[in-house]
Amino acid sequence: LEVALAWGPVKLQSELLRVNYSGAVPTQSYSRNLDSNYVEALWLVTGEHYADAYKASAFGRILPNSNFAMHGGGWGTFEVGLRLSHLDASDFKASNAAGTGVLAAQPGTPIPQLVTPTNMATGTSVGVKWIMNPNTRIYLNYVLTRFDTDITLKPNYNNQPSATISAEKAATLRVGIDF
Repeated sequence: LEVALAWGPVKLQSELLRVNYSGAVPTQSYSRNLDSNYVEALWLVTGEHYADAYKASAFGRILPNSNFAMHGGGWGTFEVGLRLSHLDASDFKASNAAGTGVLAAQPGTPIPQLVTPTNMATGTSVGVKWIMNPNTRIYLNYVLTRFDTDITLKPNYNNQPSATISAEKAATLRVGIDF
């Protein structure tokens, strides 16, 4: 389920998603849900309107009122946003039978440094987007993720001791170019 509401340079958007994993193993049948959701508020600081970018029930690209130009042109478009998100995989537990959606950190998994996993997290993101022209964007985001249970990481290659964390912070910068 997704909803997006735009009013001039302001947009509110939210999405709810549920994925069900079910099946049977020799000893039992199972059904596990994974739920996620987010809600975000976005603002085009330079005054463009989100609805201008919607065509045929799809989100299109924002067209700056004036494209960025190094010498005597415009600055493009600036957008700021706040997003709150949540992941609930509490049906996946360490006590579940093998092959039925077990929460476990095992060797050979994509995250081998994880000793104690978690199955629930909440994230808060703050971001700035610079839309230089319809085909070029630069994104800067700060994300704080809090886990419902502490996560224990095993020692890394520098022989640092294991660490237990309840949250992690990340800053990301990326450039998007559309040809």
